[in-house]
Amino acid sequence: MNQNRFQANKENNQTLLNGKNQRMIQRPLIIKELSQNNSLILEKKPSYGDNLEPKTMQFEPSPITIVTPQEVTEYQSTIYDYLKHRGCIPVAQVEYMIKQRDVSIKMRSILIDWLIDVHIKFKLLPQTIFMTVNLIDRYLSVQEITRQHLQLVGITSLMVICKYEEIYPPLIKDYISVCDNAYTKEQILEMESMMIKTLNFEMTVVSCYVFLEYLQLKIRMEPKEFVFARYILENSLFDLNCLRYGNLILVTGAIFLVNKIFKRGNWKSGCEQATGVSEVVVKQCAKDLFHTMQKAEALTLTALKRKFSTLEFFEVSKYRIEKAKN
Repeated sequence: MNQNRFQANKENNQTLLNGKNQRMIQRPLIIKELSQNNSLILEKKPSYGDNLEPKTMQFEPSPITIVTPQEVTEYQSTIYDYLKHRGCIPVAQVEYMIKQRDVSIKMRSILIDWLIDVHIKFKLLPQTIFMTVNLIDRYLSVQEITRQHLQLVGITSLMVICKYEEIYPPLIKDYISVCDNAYTKEQILEMESMMIKTLNFEMTVVSCYVFLEYLQLKIRMEPKEFVFARYILENSLFDLNCLRYGNLILVTGAIFLVNKIFKRGNWKSGCEQATGVSEVVVKQCAKDLFHTMQKAEALTLTALKRKFSTLEFFEVSKYRIEKAKN
């Protein structure tokens, strides 16, 4: 009887994990940069659909009309102060790859691309991929490895983070399987022990996705804008230059860029007060994220583009980003 009840609960939970929210379909757009005034515009492709003319939206911290227990409004300011304290710290040194004699930046990008595919296969939570890449960077910044062990570091980092973040983390045999049996159970557990000791048991950080979700409660972006900001942040995982910014600054940079792209008011009208980050600080980060998005167009890695090309994510990876010609 207990076995039947356990099986029923497991099936119900799997059904919830497999469920998808139906969202409205938007047509692809071409995003261009105006070289004269450094602003962004949306150019439509001749296609189907309704009118997508930019509309004015003030980024005022709107009062919460529907209070849910998850928003814990009475503690939001205290929570945000703590997140800011933890999230303003850069996660790793930008130049750490110089110390790695047998591993290159390209190999790191290939590893992240593969981990995104694994993340999709296991149906893991959004913040898991951010924290996994963070753990990889922090470990590689203090420990030199060989290229034969790079994938081992990646899959072990994913396993460690899943233990923190996932309700039903994959089994160790699943990790071995996605690696095509390149590593044994003993090798993965040994690498896990080495990483934990090397990083002094500091496994988790405040991820970009946590900041993005929290600021969404205050700024109230539209669903498509939220997804586009998430796409920008996941693209930043491939760019080591983005390590110079703390996670909070990266998120505010992504929101600033979305604000410019969709022409939603201006930063000082509400975002500066809601995030606590000034426009002067966030502008350079937004510019670097824009260049990262441009470079992503030339990448041959496809996992992230394929992930965000579905209707579930409003097909945002199909947007083309380029500079406008004079």
